[in-house]
Formats: sequence, C-alpha cells, structure tokens
Amino acid sequence: MEFPQVTEKQIKKRFPKNKKLKIPDLSMIDYHYLTYLGWIDISTNKLFIVYNLQEEIIGVEAKYTPTNKKDICSLCNGYGEVALVSAISKSRPAKSSPDYYKAVGNYMCINSYECNKNITDVTNLERFIQNVIG
Repeated sequence: MEFPQVTEKQIKKRFPKNKKLKIPDLSMIDYHYLTYLGWIDISTNKLFIVYNLQEEIIGVEAKYTPTNKKDICSLCNGYGEVALVSAISKSRPAKSSPDYYKAVGNYMCINSYECNKNITDVTNLERFIQNVIG
C-alpha cells in the first residue's frame, strides 16, 4: 500500500514539542515505494519516523546512537550499517507509578531509504511504534 503524501504542517503537528524540527524536502520523496518516512537530525542525534498506522499518521521521535558496525535491522531484517534507536514509551504497567516510563530500543538501518526498500512485512515496524505510543 502506498504511503500517503504528507505535508510539512502535518508532520510538525506530530512533533509539537520539537519547535526546531528539521523536515526533509518532501518534494524529493517518491511515496510509491515508501513504507515509512524516516530521517535523522544529526545536530540533535534524533531519528524521526512518520508512519500511517491504521489510517492515522503517527510520529515517533527517538534518540539515535550510531554504532559504527553492521548488524541486522529490526525493521527490515536487512544486514547493514545500523544505529541504536531508543524512544521513551508513554505506556506504563497498571500497578506502577504515574512517573514510570520505559525506553523502547532497537537496532535500525542508518539509511531509511534503503530500509524502506528492504521491508517486506510491516509487523516489526508496527510493533515498535505500538510499543512507543502505548
């Protein structure tokens, strides 16, 4: 299924706390072969993911830590340069305190364009997003 074209305004709405959000040039994106929109802001060491989950555009902001090694990407199962990506989950167990948050981390491709080309099943991507958004 083709990724819906998104506007800069729609993306900024997904990351309201990030006032200096750097968005990629959307006119250069081929949405026909896009499973998710992902980009790295190297000045803040953040990875941003925008995904169409059940007809709703979802945004995930995560800490991005380069590993300088090759490994298996948790999203596409491809072998290549990966980074440790960790996002803070807003969900919490019922019995825990209201201040409880957990980090959700995975090794993901550095190049989201290549990752998109390799994805044949969105299960791992959706599981990551569901774990983050609760």
